[in-house]
Amino acid sequence: MAFILLILIYINFGGGDMPFVIGLVGKCGTGKSTFKNFLREIAVSNGRSVGCIGFSDILMETLRLWGIESTRENLQRLAVIMNNSYGDGILSKAVFTRASEDKSDIIILDSIRWKSDVEMLKLFPRNMLIYITADTKIRFERMKDRKEKPGENEKTFKQFLKEEEAINETLISDIGAKADIQFENISSSHDFEFDVIDFFYNYLVSLCSV
Repeated sequence: MAFILLILIYINFGGGDMPFVIGLVGKCGTGKSTFKNFLREIAVSNGRSVGCIGFSDILMETLRLWGIESTRENLQRLAVIMNNSYGDGILSKAVFTRASEDKSDIIILDSIRWKSDVEMLKLFPRNMLIYITADTKIRFERMKDRKEKPGENEKTFKQFLKEEEAINETLISDIGAKADIQFENISSSHDFEFDVIDFFYNYLVSLCSV
């Protein structure tokens, strides 16, 4: 009931121009963070403010408070525990609350995983779902190189594939199939940056002006 009230307050009394909210979906190592960073840099240089909220940010904050390492496995486990204990979509609600308080022109929601995440994204009047893909081997090598989470550089390919069988990873392809736009990030970082620049100037600018 409280969450429904928050939605109604946001939509009816949010005030000012509604932000354009972009949800990113893609498997580990596809380049979601790279897309986010490129888009933020381009948008800010063109006078647009950008807010970035990762679904895993809230999970990492929780693990940090308990002194638990933010490994991919621990993040996956915590998301499932929260859902099972407090109801489906509990993380989606937390992200909505945080996003509704963000006054940026563009808000990027990084790492959509559940159908409830998509439903939450659609609550924002101006929204878009973007699906980023890449070859499995390429994603594995990127994961090892970036060392974003503890122990990533030590993982084997077999372990990498095993983690992708987690319940909160298996819906990614299905959700991505219904995305508004899809990017394939299989070449150089420079080429991907060009794709993001093209997206901003030829697509996003006009939408943000509506």
